[in-house]
Formats: sequence, structure tokens, C-alpha cells
Amino acid sequence: AVATAAPSAAARARASRGTTKARAAKPASTRAFNLSVPHGPVGLRLRRARASNACTWLVIDGTVDGSAAAADGRVAAGMLLRSVGGIAAASLTVRAVQQQLLGATPRAPVVLEIAPHSDSKEGPAWCAPAPE
Repeated sequence: AVATAAPSAAARARASRGTTKARAAKPASTRAFNLSVPHGPVGLRLRRARASNACTWLVIDGTVDGSAAAADGRVAAGMLLRSVGGIAAASLTVRAVQQQLLGATPRAPVVLEIAPHSDSKEGPAWCAPAPE
């Protein structure tokens, strides 16, 4: 007969709570979607892109490892930030986006509208002149 040690109190407590399985990240989206941010920062690396017609827009260069955006899994490099809290992102500076996100709370989340990559040399149809 093989003797086994009794489980520790901590092990019994974990077993009584049940185990939680890690959720698989959702694949990067090919359609526009909203990402609700209950607190900032969200973990997006942003840059401003400019077309020859002076149209500008914000491009997501990637996500920060361990951030809310990375955990969500739908955000991928090259996607476009379309709006922040209902304000057209093309009219905002990267710093203004950061300020909006830092003001997010669970009771007043900031909703980001994220669109797939645009292959157009003139930018997405909704781009705007550069903010001042």
C-alpha cells in the first residue's frame, strides 16, 4: 500500500472554491468593435499616421504585455483607433487620448471604437485634418 499525505488546508480551500480555467484570448478582429475601458491606462501603443492630403488618424502599433488590451485579444498592430468616448480619434492627439483613458472609472468607462487596418494611401474614409 502506498501512503499519501493528507492535503494541506490551503489545498483543501482551493479545491472547495473550484478551479478557474484561463480564458483563451479572442482572435484579432477583422471588423470594427468597441472596447470598454473601466480604468486606464489600457495598454495601447499609438502613433499618428498622415496621408499626403493632410488627413491624419491614430494607428495602434501594438499592445503592452499584461495590459487590458492584450488580455482582450481582439486588438492587433495596424488597427485604427476611430473614436474615444464618442469623440473622433482623428481629431485628438495621442496625449488627449491618454488623458481620456486615465479618467475612466468602473462607473464611467471610456469606450474605444477600434477599426481594422486600412490599406488606402489616403487613409480611412473618416480621417480628419491634423489636430492643432
